[in-house]
Amino acid sequence: MAPDIIFNCKKTPRIYHIHVYLIIQGIGENDLIIPALRRLADILRSKKAYTNTATFDLKCEVSVVPYSGSIPLIVLQQCGKGLKGEKEASVHAEQTGHVRFGEY
Repeated sequence: MAPDIIFNCKKTPRIYHIHVYLIIQGIGENDLIIPALRRLADILRSKKAYTNTATFDLKCEVSVVPYSGSIPLIVLQQCGKGLKGEKEASVHAEQTGHVRFGEY
């Protein structure tokens, strides 16, 4: 069974690519792919090969131009604010307009 949707990027290793399979209830229940995908999910879960988006540590990576009095400084700086989970990142994005985050 071929994936219905494949998300990948030439710059990332193949292990990080995402394959989405459309599973319609009642169809394909005897197909070998479903039990195999469940086993794969169990293996990856046991190795903690996932990201919990509610608790992961993020850092804002937006470059900002500091402002000093009436003369803007040309040097770019990173915002660098540390955040916990997607909720804090969403609040930070709403408050600042920053939308570039990295996991650390």
